[in-house]
Amino acid sequence: MLNNIKIYSIDTELNKTNLIEIETIILNGLYRFSILGINQKNSTDTKDRIYSALRSQRLVNLKSDNKKITVNLLPTNIVKKTNIYDLSIALSYLSCMDQINIDEDAIVIGELSILGNIIPGNFIIRSIYQAIKNNIKIIVCTQVEIDRLDKNKIDIQKLIIENNIKFISSNNLGDLINNIKNKSYSVLKGKENESIDKGICKITPDTNLIKIKSSKDLNINILKIILAICTKRNIFIENTKKSFIKKYIENLIYYNKKLNPIEVLKMSNMLNLSDDQILETYTYPKVSILDSQTQKNDLSDLLNKSLFGFNIIEDFLNMSEESLYIIKKYNSSSILCFYNSCPCGNSNVFFNNIGNNKCFCLQRNILKYRQRIQRIENGFFDFHINTAYENSIDYISDDYIKVNNIISKFRNAEVKIIDEYASNIFIEKNINLLDRAYLDKILCLARDIAKLNHILTEEEPKLNQENIDLAIQLLKKDF
Repeated sequence: MLNNIKIYSIDTELNKTNLIEIETIILNGLYRFSILGINQKNSTDTKDRIYSALRSQRLVNLKSDNKKITVNLLPTNIVKKTNIYDLSIALSYLSCMDQINIDEDAIVIGELSILGNIIPGNFIIRSIYQAIKNNIKIIVCTQVEIDRLDKNKIDIQKLIIENNIKFISSNNLGDLINNIKNKSYSVLKGKENESIDKGICKITPDTNLIKIKSSKDLNINILKIILAICTKRNIFIENTKKSFIKKYIENLIYYNKKLNPIEVLKMSNMLNLSDDQILETYTYPKVSILDSQTQKNDLSDLLNKSLFGFNIIEDFLNMSEESLYIIKKYNSSSILCFYNSCPCGNSNVFFNNIGNNKCFCLQRNILKYRQRIQRIENGFFDFHINTAYENSIDYISDDYIKVNNIISKFRNAEVKIIDEYASNIFIEKNINLLDRAYLDKILCLARDIAKLNHILTEEEPKLNQENIDLAIQLLKKDF
């Protein structure tokens, strides 16, 4: 008898989750059980657990059946460190022997005990991500992992329904086999459409997107902040007494909506952390405060945790060169950096109220101070916001929620920008006036503006001269 069976499992390699394909071939002959693509020690342990679990549950005795069983784990170039393949190999064997029938491709995760109990592998979130990415409709796991999804703060039920993903679960191998034979699927309870209390404002999970018609309707400084956070660009903000920007960002954090479910799935795929750590750490966007007191080892950790949020630098001028080097090299999200408008400083602590003290700095000292800022900045920041007063804009709490929805939708949307020679015409006109790298920077930002307009208005994502002109305006710096 010759059968070829493919069932999937997952594994992690550094900061990436891999989909592992299980191939099984069964031939007549004296008993032999071989597992390829895994180191010898793990292979021996896995074979012993599978044999004992199948026999303990009175499903099959591998040795008495006299079959040559060969299992191959693909791709072979990935070092497989976990024991999560036990259940997938066992089900692949049973499927190959026609003892069970799984209608569609399935991701199977779980470790077996010698008594046939299934031990959860803490990989359910990554499994959902891989299922969506690879169009796999069935996930086989433990009931413990289903319960974990029901209890956590993120509601992914809608995402699972949209992608038609079904779960078959049990904490025991024998019961799991019966559920597969009877096609008994587990159902997620999900979350009710409850409000999340955030002080004076209540955020509902189904908040509609913003009423803004296009990027032109946004205040220019707010547009810079939104684009910076959306596209992971860096922004330099002048910290003055009457500036509304600090208050705006404070409210943007205060009224921050939960991470989009697909963002949490992406986080689980990118970081080598357990499901519990992902759910605990990344349910809400992280805002990291980077200052001169932050230790070298803590900087990288903070920068990683703010991957779907942003970082704030309080005392840019007091940071060491080594700290600035780490921030510039390893930052994977946007940096919002505040600097005082004069040497005496109106405020050194972010979000602290500023007193009514007057500034008596001499003009020449202010000039030297700003030259120093420009020298340290050295082109690291994409946008610059200078003095912006409170009376220039009036935002209410609902607007902050909607802006966060825009940021979430922008980051998760895959939009192809249509470029009908607009970029070529722009380059031809300015190739002798501006550096080519700066021209590319303008065009890259213009495409992001076109994408933002598409998300706000659902108009055709088309690059035009209006987007390019706005990009040039946004990139201007005024120190």
